[in-house]
Amino acid sequence: FRQDAARSIFSRSLSNGWAFDAELVVIAQVQNCKLAQVPVAWRHEDGSKVRIASAVVRSLGELGVIAWNRLRGKYR
Repeated sequence: FRQDAARSIFSRSLSNGWAFDAELVVIAQVQNCKLAQVPVAWRHEDGSKVRIASAVVRSLGELGVIAWNRLRGKYR
């Protein structure tokens, strides 16, 4: 993030759950920020404490809240 974009985006962020990154992308889009995809190195760690089913349900709920917030203009 450039400093000005980071301030604009993060100051509007409302989520601190699994979908926080999706919310940042939505806010950046609403703010007409230029986005770029960059690769990351993935490393699997055995013994993960993430429970897939509950994580998916929670993430879907958060994505619904993000969509609702966008429709209501919360990210402008």
